[in-house]
Amino acid sequence: MAQVVVYTGEYRQFFRNNQVVACRVGEGVRLIAGFACCCCFNLEVFTSHPNITSIGEAAFTCCVKLRTFTIPPACTHLGGGAFTVCSLLASVVLSASLTSIHRSSFLHCPLLSNITLPIVSPFTSQLQS
Repeated sequence: MAQVVVYTGEYRQFFRNNQVVACRVGEGVRLIAGFACCCCFNLEVFTSHPNITSIGEAAFTCCVKLRTFTIPPACTHLGGGAFTVCSLLASVVLSASLTSIHRSSFLHCPLLSNITLPIVSPFTSQLQS
């Protein structure tokens, strides 16, 4: 039976739960822990909130039905393999706050063709004499 669930911040909370089709992040959660939804083969929709600061290692690995994902505005870190083998993932919107994206974050995502980069103001400084 298909489930819509609430993520509460636990490590491996929905690991290999094939009944999860949609998930939203609960209030107060600031981190999507490692393996949070790893191998949720039927997960199609993940709804976050703007206060997430980090997406952990393999958080969405093998979520093969996930098509789009928006990195929350406060997110500064994408862990290794965060979206590895998300074979239908076609679109990602990155956060302007990101300071760290592991090189394997989007490994084996063959349909990923649309990555939206944030508009960042150029760094300016004034030298004081």
